[in-house]
Amino acid sequence: MQQVIKMDKKEIGESFAMPKAVLFDWDGTLVDTMPFIREAFCTGLRDFGKEFPSGVEMDGRSLEEILKDVYGNLAEQAHTHFYETYEKITKNKVNMYAQAREFLELLGSCELSLALVSNKRGDVVRNEASALGLSEYFHSIVGAGDTQADKPSAVPLRHSLENTAVCPNNDAVWMIGDSGVDILAAHNFGCQSILIMPDAAYQDEWENENNSPSPTLQVSSIHRLKQMFEDRFF
Repeated sequence: MQQVIKMDKKEIGESFAMPKAVLFDWDGTLVDTMPFIREAFCTGLRDFGKEFPSGVEMDGRSLEEILKDVYGNLAEQAHTHFYETYEKITKNKVNMYAQAREFLELLGSCELSLALVSNKRGDVVRNEASALGLSEYFHSIVGAGDTQADKPSAVPLRHSLENTAVCPNNDAVWMIGDSGVDILAAHNFGCQSILIMPDAAYQDEWENENNSPSPTLQVSSIHRLKQMFEDRFF
């Protein structure tokens, strides 16, 4: 397993050139919605009289995959129930992480191509981005169901760069996310990966999973990443 670079001023300078495109995960990366997602999911379990099976991972996977594992033939009904519940819970409550908007503005000022690549249903992500006034920052917003496969496949990442002049090579594209699925998607796509996750969580997420690819860089928050970007490139 490759060594993870813990981000500081010196190390980001040695490791990363200015990208041409930056791909973002949505939930848990730019917006603080994971508690709402878990609440909606747990409400569905209760209403359907289900228990969450051991060994089923939730973070980073598309909802469709999780529901098939948990509900089987009732997955379609559970899917509808989840989004109805989620939209009730999150009405006017979706908030961005500190300095996330400012980071998007900074990247936009550098004339980079920005995209969202989420494993949440595409229309829901687009509606949330629009409600927050963020749609203008992204040339593409790709969600679950918009392509033939979701993350960790490279398909949605590749799709997000269509109609741009960016060639998907290791130095030109950054994928920023908060889960192992984001890092694996970046690995499959062949681009740089940045993990937004505290050190303690990193220990659990990767050190005990020998077959999981490591992120190129790890940083504790989007705010910290913005600081590092400014220190390196300005």
